[in-house]
Amino acid sequence: MIRRAIDWLKVHKRAIGLSTLAVIVIGSVGWVPLVLRPLDFFHVRRVVVRGVRYLDGRALVRQMQIDTTVSIWDALGPYSARLASHRQIRTVRLSRRLPSTVIVTIEEIAPIALAPSQGGGLRAYDEEGRALPLDPTRVDVDLPILSRADTSLLRLLGDLKRIDPAMYARVSEVERTGRDEAIVFLSSLPVRVRSTIPADRFADLRAVEEDLVRRRVKYAELDLRFSDRVIVRLQ
Repeated sequence: MIRRAIDWLKVHKRAIGLSTLAVIVIGSVGWVPLVLRPLDFFHVRRVVVRGVRYLDGRALVRQMQIDTTVSIWDALGPYSARLASHRQIRTVRLSRRLPSTVIVTIEEIAPIALAPSQGGGLRAYDEEGRALPLDPTRVDVDLPILSRADTSLLRLLGDLKRIDPAMYARVSEVERTGRDEAIVFLSSLPVRVRSTIPADRFADLRAVEEDLVRRRVKYAELDLRFSDRVIVRLQ
């Protein structure tokens, strides 16, 4: 009985000792950056940019204005704010990887289509109709082309990309033909639609196209302007 009591006291004291040590360590964590910041070992030597598809990672690092005089323990907020002001970045998050690397994780605002610009050439737009700082002559993009930056058609394409990426990938061009009508070209196949059409209506085209191919019917145009039906115009 006495031995059990002694063993219990040893275990109890060990637990108290570990708990005390944990409190001391946790309490001192806040002082670690202050102590380690001046050391060259913790100066930033590498910046890794993740999530880049259309943007230039090296240009983003330059925009951050971060260099080897910066410590990994310095506040990262100012560098994050410089990137957050970029017109094509939706979200940005910075993290540290010891001893000397900053990880930048971004979410880009994706371009949805190209449209002519006032200065000539094509310009990229997002689904809200905002022009993006993306030069299609320097960045490899395969996007539908609009005759102008038409907000309702850009939103239609944005919805289609989310709902049916494979169908969106087939769209080569969209041309407005009236106040509430447009032609969506799936490669060279024209599909007449209303500009307010829900994007999920495009799924109706698959079964129709498969049936026409199976029956070896040659067709020139499809029409989605009428509810719950697909009109086929034969060659």
